[in-house]
Amino acid sequence: MNLFPIKSLNYSKLIFLLFLSLSACMTSSKIAETEIEFVQFGTGGGFTGEIKTYMLNSRGELFENDSLLKSIDLKATLTLFKLAKEISDYEFKETGNMYSYIIIKKREITNRIVWSFGNTKVNQDVIEFYKKLKTTTK
Repeated sequence: MNLFPIKSLNYSKLIFLLFLSLSACMTSSKIAETEIEFVQFGTGGGFTGEIKTYMLNSRGELFENDSLLKSIDLKATLTLFKLAKEISDYEFKETGNMYSYIIIKKREITNRIVWSFGNTKVNQDVIEFYKKLKTTTK
């Protein structure tokens, strides 16, 4: 006599789903350990003064302005938040006609890094981080 009436239930699938949900929980707790609440980034200036803004939150939701653009894998979000933590105390504010920026919001601290296009004084880690952030928007 079968005690489990659902014959199509495959135990290996059940174990896989359990592992997957535990993995997501562990990734979420690691994201919380970075203390990063969100990373905002974008560009601005020029003739029109238009500002293009993106924001990635700790749930992996990527917004363009105020609209949800897409969701990012939590492991990728964790990688980006770890990189954000590494530069979260870096200070650089030199705008020009056209500029890029990154805002890193930690629990009680918000840091805004701003640099003009072509600025060679800004830390290369910031530039590389910005490029990685931009790839998430595509």
